[in-house]
Amino acid sequence: MSEAADLLRRLPLFAALGVAALAAVAERTVTRSLAGGAQLFREGEPCQGLYVVMRGRMAVFRASADGRE
Repeated sequence: MSEAADLLRRLPLFAALGVAALAAVAERTVTRSLAGGAQLFREGEPCQGLYVVMRGRMAVFRASADGRE
């Protein structure tokens, strides 16, 4: 089993998948590392996929028209 498949299997969303289905999802997995304060995506951008935070923390917020979070 690949490292990606092993990580995905630990998540409740993917835990019930069979080996072949899990392997198919894992093949499409892209690993990214972000520096502190970096933005993963912005409101209004097209969806690029499902993001899973494996280590660290992410802040999710929406800014109002006047710039408040």
